[in-house]
Amino acid sequence: FEGITLRGGLRIHLDYHKGGSPLAHRHVSIEGCVMEGRRHGGTESDAAAGGAIELRAGDLRVLGSQFVNLRARDGGALALTGEHARASISSSTFSANWAVRGGAIYVGAGVLTLSGTHITGNEATREGGGLYLEQETSVVMADETVVMKNMASQGKSYFVANAAATELY
Repeated sequence: FEGITLRGGLRIHLDYHKGGSPLAHRHVSIEGCVMEGRRHGGTESDAAAGGAIELRAGDLRVLGSQFVNLRARDGGALALTGEHARASISSSTFSANWAVRGGAIYVGAGVLTLSGTHITGNEATREGGGLYLEQETSVVMADETVVMKNMASQGKSYFVANAAATELY
């Protein structure tokens, strides 16, 4: 996807093949896009993850994009939910997103790399206003990545569910 605006209707879901083999060779790139206004559940009992994108397997590359006013139960804008999920996000903005856990981004499994990305003004009703990190995940924040002015009951910027098994760089 390049240079498009998606409002309210599309949700990207990357998963395994029907045969069960991981999408290790699958790559999705999003560049210069705006994803806004997608309402994908968001209640305490809703099992939905990722208001714009749920990544269970494969590689996701995001460059210079905006994720605004999105909503889901876990990860208002983005959720990494599979051990074969890898996302690299550069020069992008996550703002005004909402979730129960991970107002902007939920990392339940996999690897997330953030570079020059701003995560501000997001809200979680429970944990992780900006980021929610589950056990056994890896997150790298580099090159002036900013996570601030987010709201949550616990962990306004980020919340780590199991600090002993999570790597944060």
